[in-house]
Amino acid sequence: MFFGSFALLLTCLGHF
Repeated sequence: MFFGSFALLLTCLGHF
């Protein structure tokens, strides 16, 4: 749960 949310955040930041 928590890790998934963290991974999603990293993916969003990585896009920029």
